Amino acid sequence: MKLSLRKANALQQVIQEGINEAFVGEVTISKFDNGNALISEATDKLTTTIDKKFNLIEVLFAIRKKVALKNSEVGVDALLTDLAENERKTAFIKQLASTKVFAPQKDVLEKALADLQKEESPATTNIYGRPQSRSLSVSLLDKKTVEGYTKSVNLLRKEKTAISDKLLHLNVSSEIELDAKEIEVLKKYDIL
Repeated sequence: MKLSLRKANALQQVIQEGINEAFVGEVTISKFDNGNALISEATDKLTTTIDKKFNLIEVLFAIRKKVALKNSEVGVDALLTDLAENERKTAFIKQLASTKVFAPQKDVLEKALADLQKEESPATTNIYGRPQSRSLSVSLLDKKTVEGYTKSVNLLRKEKTAISDKLLHLNVSSEIELDAKEIEVLKKYDIL
């Protein structure tokens, strides 16, 4: 039986749900119950559940291995790496593009620096009566650079869409094959 990578992913989720089902490892017996019969019945259910979970775990990891090999073979792994890189770059460039205060013009900066170098007037003091030291905060990114970052974010969004489209195509068009034992286990537990 052949499955697309997309269907294999959905199947893995259903198998995982079967593995995660709760099971009862004890039984409560009252004085009115047939203790041996209840213990025997509960033990049979527990044994069946344990066998089911082990079988499903084996099938799950067999499918995961096949999906991993196919992902590598068709380039899904590389595309996922490209997607992660794109998202990391986008997050960083968005920070740069969100700059609201831009570097001043050269003549404005030179005047501000010259004013900073002037002798401080004796009237400039801090709250403790000591001479106030003056400083100047200057944004380092100019408007043109920030606009370039904004354009880069837009280009990265388009690139992300293209990568996502390629991934979708590969996930739908690439297939793995389940062997007879895997099919038998999945049918036994009504997953297929």
